[in-house]
Amino acid sequence: MAQGSDSHGGGSGVGLEALDRQIFERHALVMLLIDPASGQLLDANDAAAAFYGYPRSVLRSMNIDRINTLTSHEIRAEMARARRRDVATFQFRHRLANGEERSVEVCSAPVELDGREVLHSVIRDTSERERLVAEVTQHAWYDGLTGLPNRALFRSRIDEVLERAQRHGGRAVVMHLDLDRFRDLNEVWGHEHGDAILCQAAAAIEVALPGAEVIARLAADEFGIAAVESALGPDASDLAERVRTAFHTVRFRVGDRSVRLYTSIGVAVCPDDDRDPATLMRHAEAALIQAKRDGGDQWALYNPALSGRASERVLLGGDLREAIESGGLRLALQPVVDMRDGSRIGAEALVRWHHPEHGWIAPDRFIPVAEATGQIATLGDWVLCNAARYAAAHADMPGSRIAVNVSALQLRGQDIAGTVARVLRETGLPAASLELELTESAIVDEGERLIGDLAALRALGISVAIDDFGTGYSSLQYLKRLPVDRLKIDRAFVQGLDHDPDNHAIVATIAALANQFGLALTAEGVETEDEVAALLSLGCYSAQGYYYAAPELIDPPAGD
Repeated sequence: MAQGSDSHGGGSGVGLEALDRQIFERHALVMLLIDPASGQLLDANDAAAAFYGYPRSVLRSMNIDRINTLTSHEIRAEMARARRRDVATFQFRHRLANGEERSVEVCSAPVELDGREVLHSVIRDTSERERLVAEVTQHAWYDGLTGLPNRALFRSRIDEVLERAQRHGGRAVVMHLDLDRFRDLNEVWGHEHGDAILCQAAAAIEVALPGAEVIARLAADEFGIAAVESALGPDASDLAERVRTAFHTVRFRVGDRSVRLYTSIGVAVCPDDDRDPATLMRHAEAALIQAKRDGGDQWALYNPALSGRASERVLLGGDLREAIESGGLRLALQPVVDMRDGSRIGAEALVRWHHPEHGWIAPDRFIPVAEATGQIATLGDWVLCNAARYAAAHADMPGSRIAVNVSALQLRGQDIAGTVARVLRETGLPAASLELELTESAIVDEGERLIGDLAALRALGISVAIDDFGTGYSSLQYLKRLPVDRLKIDRAFVQGLDHDPDNHAIVATIAALANQFGLALTAEGVETEDEVAALLSLGCYSAQGYYYAAPELIDPPAGD
């Protein structure tokens, strides 16, 4: 290999046989020959010249410390290790002619040429691999919108904060924040502006507590903070108040307008409240719910004396979130039958939760948890998607139409028609095979704005039912205007129908209303033969209840 020329036919620098020289010079991998004593580059192949951006003649005149970003002392130590064969592969950063630095993997080994020991190094550019690893890490541990750590990373970093607090003899503070009425703002201004506000909120928290060890985005409009108390202020109350008042001073930008946004904060302290990170997070969430129940725009310290219901909602909230994310929920179906002949004409999809510690948890316990912790939309989407997937897979069976419940909070927080259209598209379920059930309380709560949503749903070909009908007479004013297809009689009026004159009168009135407005009618909670006979006599022909079948768990879809 010629040392003074870039041509392949020149002199013979370090002695190599002709074949070895051709392999070295023409190999696609970057190769260098280095004097281990001085660090001088004795030779470089064409791939090295292309990678580093120097002519080979220039490379041969350089020392390795012009390329390697380590100090000269560190480079000599690494070459000594390569000579001893202690290490064969190294991770370095190499500097190119244009000043750019690249991550490289260097495989180096001593070889003897012309009675002289040199290091033969093969260099691979690992920058793209590192970039991909960093990208995967970013997705796994960080929120894509704000760039803050996500819930999983927040939980793991609480351990570090607790250890730091213990070393310095202080207390650790864990805070759970929720933006007051953010969902209403998001609905009015749209998700794009909502995302911008979340980023501004993250910045406001960072400005309020610049010394916090970790600030994270836990969920949609929820943030977490972990800090060593003594590092930031006199006590946990002071830290929470700093964040609360910071929101009072910020004007959040929504396009060319500005709005005010406030926050509720729950605070838990270690070791006072607990030493376990997961428990501290639950306690902070418990305090947050208390702050919101007290009106919002305030902070609350965790109090073990929280009411049993509030404590349960909080303690189950984190477990429910994990169950939704990890597939810990199950779907059950209760048949809807034609009471005239007992044939199945459809089914209602119901969600069931088997807690790993507490066993089966009734829906009337965990549905309020989902609503209180802002998870009802996610839970509702889970039921809708899995019910539609099951119904699509059994579309050839009689009575394959499936009914799914939708809560008022779901209607308020998302484009329900868009969500349903997407689910139908993804699952292939015909629109006519899906019925959405809205509780009568949702009708009362949403009123006028619901009319447009229901019209959009029916335009897709979906039928709509009012569930628990008869429990809220204020919805009667909407009955002739709402685009609905079915009324479902609440089980409270069905029980004892055959011998309770009040219930009989109520059901008779509901049946007459359904007939007047041309609506289908279904009775819930049917348990006796006498109830069936009474319903048939009043013109109600479809029903569901334990008289026919209890809800039955179905196998989860393949891949879940």
